[in-house]
Amino acid sequence: MLEGTEVLWPEAESYLFLMKMRVNEGIASFNSEKQNDPHDPNRQVFDMTLARRFSLVLNETGQITALKQESGKLIEADDITDVIAFHDPALGEGLASDYAAIVVVAQDSYGYLYCLDAWLEKAKPDRQMAQAFKLQAKWQFERLYLESNNFQGLLKMNYRDKQLEYPEQSLRVIGVTQHQNKEKRISTLEPLISNGHLLFAENLNPLLMSQLLLFPTSHDDGPDALHGAVAQLKKGKGRVEQVS
Repeated sequence: MLEGTEVLWPEAESYLFLMKMRVNEGIASFNSEKQNDPHDPNRQVFDMTLARRFSLVLNETGQITALKQESGKLIEADDITDVIAFHDPALGEGLASDYAAIVVVAQDSYGYLYCLDAWLEKAKPDRQMAQAFKLQAKWQFERLYLESNNFQGLLKMNYRDKQLEYPEQSLRVIGVTQHQNKEKRISTLEPLISNGHLLFAENLNPLLMSQLLLFPTSHDDGPDALHGAVAQLKKGKGRVEQVS
């Protein structure tokens, strides 16, 4: 269970000690004291108590047949109009590195959005690309949007080489250059979350939910990738239709 974990001073503060501290003192206090990532609750953008969740409905062979909202409303698989992923890459895997983030989001015929999956890790680019193909095999999306600012644009060419390792899969990688301030663009998710138009899978990566809860902080890679996917799905789409 501890594979991949890393602490600065294991003799004095073990991983177990730090996780107990995180639970007992709260995420915000722990991040401020131990992660050098202070969080001001008064600046919190997202009220995640308002976030709506959904679960997957599977048939006997394990295939997804519907998405079940908390209200009990079923969105049949045929009503899902699009599934895409967004990759916000990072350079390395050290403690001071940013997280790489890949988020998978679906949209239904009413315009509602569903965060299906999220992978966040401090990993090298090759592992990031491998994870993208793994997620594609799971969710069957054809398009992956890749943030292409600065060094990140080079990764698009690496994806072409990585594709050779997955001859049975075809992944279209589309570069996206971000121009708007990161905090402002992530903040545009707030009405979608508060109004229940962006829903989150029940078993979603807790690191993404934590980064949303604490936003704005220095670790916002998951929310940034989520915004990237949502922005691409909403391009050219009409308003959300209210359904009972």
